[in-house]
Amino acid sequence: MVRIGKSTKAFIHPCSYPGNSPNVAKSLGANQDEESVSQLDLKKSEEELLYKIYPNPTKGNFRIQLSEENIFPSSIIIDNILGQEIKKITEINEDNISVDLNGFGDGVYLIHINYPGKVMTDKIVKTSSGR
Repeated sequence: MVRIGKSTKAFIHPCSYPGNSPNVAKSLGANQDEESVSQLDLKKSEEELLYKIYPNPTKGNFRIQLSEENIFPSSIIIDNILGQEIKKITEINEDNISVDLNGFGDGVYLIHINYPGKVMTDKIVKTSSGR
């Protein structure tokens, strides 16, 4: 369990782990729950070190700022919420990439950043009332 304050407990369901269900969650001990939360926090921290997406939400144009470690992804793929690929960037040789979603409708888009050995997925919200 995760402690909030001194007496309140909350369970954060690590839904991204296969096989987890409310029944499995009930059988987990306190140390396992805390470990799962820590793993999720570490994963997000790792992603934040490798890239930053801004502004989010966007009216159409946004940037992906990659880390300065000279580790460039092999590709960046943007899908609509239905999983259809709408844009693919393969020639990545700089750490600040401009992406244009003008011409696509408002909504949530998934960004898959493909590094050697791992794929990181994030989202961008396109809205006509955004920045």
